[in-house]
Amino acid sequence: IYLPAVFLEFTTPRVLVMEYVDGIKASNLDELDAAGFDRRELSARIADLVMKQIFAHGFFHADPHPGNVRIMPGQRVCFLDFGMMGFLDLRTREVFVDFVWGIARRSESSVATALLKLTETDVEPARGPFETDVAEFMHQHFYRAAGEIHFSNLVTQLTRLAGKHQLRLPPDLVVMLKSLSMTEELVRKLNPEHDLIPQIVISMATV
Repeated sequence: IYLPAVFLEFTTPRVLVMEYVDGIKASNLDELDAAGFDRRELSARIADLVMKQIFAHGFFHADPHPGNVRIMPGQRVCFLDFGMMGFLDLRTREVFVDFVWGIARRSESSVATALLKLTETDVEPARGPFETDVAEFMHQHFYRAAGEIHFSNLVTQLTRLAGKHQLRLPPDLVVMLKSLSMTEELVRKLNPEHDLIPQIVISMATV
């Protein structure tokens, strides 16, 4: 990873002055190919860096669209524009681990319990109908071949599921899910075969 230096002597509360970075935009496939970069390696590296920010540190770049990610010599990944950052406390990260591990074990009950802990509500939903909808959500998104799972679709359906049962997703969690969706879009542009879900599971071992 490479982070631009900050020039504090020129920085004020209203202006942030940083080093100019001469790199290739992460979505410019023709330039990356011409420069001899390994796009499969880059996709894995970018995803790994985002995972570590979220699950190891709980402080992450919340706007990793292609314009904010540049590729430098040596396969180094440079993140730009830190105007939008996200934060997840340790409890939320631990509960999200339970949520994903419940999915991995195909345990609708565990996933439902974790989702209730991740969300906010005035009245807890009836357990039976809620677990039924959670099971349907899992079948739609996780019991299929790798490469057929799209994280952006997963986030949309998860939001609908929560809304149906009067559950509110905390803003920090929404920011994290959107960051992962943007990461998936970028890494799949680099490597259409890249599957983000298993990488999330592996990264959670650090929590």
